[in-house]
Amino acid sequence: MNIKKIVIYLIALVVAGVIIVLLVKFFWGSSEKTSDITEADSSTGVLVKPVNAPSGDTLSLGTKSGIIVVNNFYVGAAGVDEEFLVIRRNKDYEITYNTRSSSFFIYITGQPLNDVRAVAEEDFARTLEISKEDICKLDVAEGVSSRVDKTLASRNFGLSFCIPSL
Repeated sequence: MNIKKIVIYLIALVVAGVIIVLLVKFFWGSSEKTSDITEADSSTGVLVKPVNAPSGDTLSLGTKSGIIVVNNFYVGAAGVDEEFLVIRRNKDYEITYNTRSSSFFIYITGQPLNDVRAVAEEDFARTLEISKEDICKLDVAEGVSSRVDKTLASRNFGLSFCIPSL
Protein backbone atom coordinates (compact mmCIF):
# COMPACT_ATOMS: atom_id res chain seq x y z
CA MET A 1 0.00 0.00 0.00
CA ASN A 2 1.50 3.36 -0.93
CA ILE A 3 1.53 6.51 1.22
CA LYS A 4 -1.13 8.30 -0.84
CA LYS A 5 -3.69 5.50 -0.24
CA ILE A 6 -2.90 5.42 3.48
CA VAL A 7 -3.42 9.20 3.81
CA ILE A 8 -6.72 9.04 1.90
CA TYR A 9 -7.85 6.13 4.11
CA LEU A 10 -6.96 8.03 7.31
CA ILE A 11 -8.76 11.17 6.13
CA ALA A 12 -11.85 9.10 5.31
CA LEU A 13 -11.76 7.55 8.80
CA VAL A 14 -11.49 10.97 10.47
CA VAL A 15 -14.36 12.39 8.40
CA ALA A 16 -16.54 9.34 9.17
CA GLY A 17 -15.76 9.71 12.89
CA VAL A 18 -16.69 13.40 12.88
CA ILE A 19 -19.96 12.65 11.06
CA ILE A 20 -20.85 9.94 13.59
CA VAL A 21 -20.13 12.26 16.54
CA LEU A 22 -22.24 15.04 15.00
CA LEU A 23 -25.15 12.68 14.30
CA VAL A 24 -25.08 11.31 17.85
CA LYS A 25 -24.96 14.82 19.29
CA PHE A 26 -27.77 16.05 16.99
CA PHE A 27 -30.19 13.17 17.63
CA TRP A 28 -29.48 12.40 21.27
CA GLY A 29 -27.83 15.53 22.62
CA SER A 30 -30.96 17.34 23.83
CA SER A 31 -32.46 14.29 25.53
CA GLU A 32 -30.23 14.80 28.58
CA LYS A 33 -32.16 17.89 29.63
CA THR A 34 -35.66 17.35 30.93
CA SER A 35 -38.52 19.37 32.33
CA ASP A 36 -41.65 18.38 34.17
CA ILE A 37 -45.06 18.04 32.58
CA THR A 38 -48.05 16.26 34.01
CA GLU A 39 -49.40 12.76 33.49
CA ALA A 40 -52.99 11.54 33.73
CA ASP A 41 -54.00 9.83 36.95
CA SER A 42 -55.34 6.45 35.77
CA SER A 43 -58.26 6.53 38.23
CA THR A 44 -59.51 10.03 37.44
CA GLY A 45 -58.10 10.87 34.00
CA VAL A 46 -56.90 14.19 35.43
CA LEU A 47 -53.44 15.32 34.32
CA VAL A 48 -51.45 15.40 37.55
CA LYS A 49 -48.27 13.30 37.76
CA PRO A 50 -44.92 14.86 36.71
CA VAL A 51 -42.93 13.11 33.96
CA ASN A 52 -39.67 13.98 32.22
CA ALA A 53 -39.75 15.61 28.80
CA PRO A 54 -37.16 17.04 26.40
CA SER A 55 -36.48 20.68 27.27
CA GLY A 56 -34.46 21.93 24.28
CA ASP A 57 -35.92 24.46 21.86
CA THR A 58 -36.40 21.92 19.05
CA LEU A 59 -37.09 18.25 18.42
CA SER A 60 -36.01 16.11 15.47
CA LEU A 61 -38.79 13.92 14.11
CA GLY A 62 -38.14 11.10 11.67
CA THR A 63 -40.44 10.89 8.64
CA LYS A 64 -40.53 8.91 5.41
CA SER A 65 -39.04 12.04 3.81
CA GLY A 66 -36.21 12.37 6.33
CA ILE A 67 -35.71 14.31 9.57
CA ILE A 68 -37.86 17.36 10.27
CA VAL A 69 -36.84 19.75 13.05
CA VAL A 70 -39.85 21.19 14.88
CA ASN A 71 -40.44 23.48 17.84
CA ASN A 72 -40.35 21.55 21.13
CA PHE A 73 -44.08 20.97 21.60
CA TYR A 74 -43.47 19.32 25.00
CA VAL A 75 -42.89 22.83 26.38
CA GLY A 76 -46.29 24.17 27.37
CA ALA A 77 -48.06 20.83 26.74
CA ALA A 78 -51.22 20.10 28.75
CA GLY A 79 -49.83 16.76 29.98
CA VAL A 80 -49.61 13.06 29.23
CA ASP A 81 -52.48 10.59 28.93
CA GLU A 82 -51.07 7.03 28.69
CA GLU A 83 -48.63 7.07 25.73
CA PHE A 84 -50.10 10.29 24.31
CA LEU A 85 -48.66 13.72 24.96
CA VAL A 86 -51.57 16.15 25.10
CA ILE A 87 -50.19 19.17 23.29
CA ARG A 88 -53.41 21.18 23.45
CA ARG A 89 -56.80 20.49 24.97
CA ASN A 90 -59.75 22.86 24.98
CA LYS A 91 -63.53 22.69 24.49
CA ASP A 92 -63.27 22.62 20.67
CA TYR A 93 -60.32 20.33 19.90
CA GLU A 94 -57.45 18.27 21.23
CA ILE A 95 -54.01 17.87 19.68
CA THR A 96 -52.02 14.85 20.80
CA TYR A 97 -48.68 13.21 20.00
CA ASN A 98 -48.27 9.44 20.21
CA THR A 99 -44.81 9.01 21.69
CA ARG A 100 -44.59 5.37 20.58
CA SER A 101 -45.46 5.85 16.91
CA SER A 102 -44.28 9.49 16.53
CA SER A 103 -47.68 10.43 15.14
CA PHE A 104 -50.07 13.32 15.80
CA PHE A 105 -53.85 13.33 16.13
CA ILE A 106 -56.17 16.34 15.97
CA TYR A 107 -59.56 15.50 17.48
CA ILE A 108 -62.36 17.97 16.73
CA THR A 109 -65.00 18.22 19.47
CA GLY A 110 -66.58 21.62 18.73
CA GLN A 111 -68.77 23.18 16.08
CA PRO A 112 -69.02 24.53 13.44
CA LEU A 113 -66.77 21.75 12.17
CA ASN A 114 -64.97 23.61 9.35
CA ASP A 115 -64.26 26.67 11.53
CA VAL A 116 -62.94 24.62 14.45
CA ARG A 117 -60.88 22.46 12.08
CA ALA A 118 -59.22 25.56 10.60
CA VAL A 119 -58.42 26.95 14.07
CA ALA A 120 -57.04 23.59 15.28
CA GLU A 121 -54.86 23.17 12.18
CA GLU A 122 -53.52 26.72 12.54
CA ASP A 123 -52.77 26.08 16.23
CA PHE A 124 -50.95 22.87 15.26
CA ALA A 125 -48.85 24.66 12.60
CA ARG A 126 -48.06 27.53 14.99
CA THR A 127 -47.05 25.07 17.74
CA LEU A 128 -44.60 23.16 15.51
CA GLU A 129 -43.27 26.31 13.82
CA ILE A 130 -42.64 24.63 10.45
CA SER A 131 -43.99 25.08 6.95
CA LYS A 132 -47.23 23.44 5.85
CA GLU A 133 -45.17 21.50 3.30
CA ASP A 134 -43.14 19.95 6.14
CA ILE A 135 -46.25 19.39 8.27
CA CYS A 136 -47.66 17.29 5.42
CA LYS A 137 -44.60 15.01 5.70
CA LEU A 138 -45.51 14.16 9.31
CA ASP A 139 -47.84 11.34 10.35
CA VAL A 140 -50.98 13.33 11.25
CA ALA A 141 -54.54 12.04 11.55
CA GLU A 142 -57.53 14.30 12.02
CA GLY A 143 -60.95 13.19 13.17
CA VAL A 144 -64.19 14.37 14.65
CA SER A 145 -66.22 13.43 17.71
CA SER A 146 -69.46 11.54 17.10
CA ARG A 147 -71.17 14.36 19.05
CA VAL A 148 -70.16 16.71 16.23
CA ASP A 149 -71.02 14.44 13.28
CA LYS A 150 -71.89 10.74 13.61
CA THR A 151 -71.33 10.02 9.91
CA LEU A 152 -67.79 11.45 9.95
CA ALA A 153 -66.73 10.16 13.38
CA SER A 154 -64.82 7.11 12.18
CA ARG A 155 -62.98 8.85 9.31
CA ASN A 156 -59.49 10.29 9.13
CA PHE A 157 -59.79 13.66 7.40
CA GLY A 158 -56.10 14.37 7.04
CA LEU A 159 -55.03 17.98 7.24
CA SER A 160 -57.05 20.27 4.96
CA PHE A 161 -53.91 21.71 3.32
CA CYS A 162 -52.32 18.29 2.63
CA ILE A 163 -53.13 15.86 -0.17
CA PRO A 164 -55.17 13.68 0.29
CA SER A 165 -57.65 15.33 2.59
CA LEU A 166 -61.42 15.36 3.13
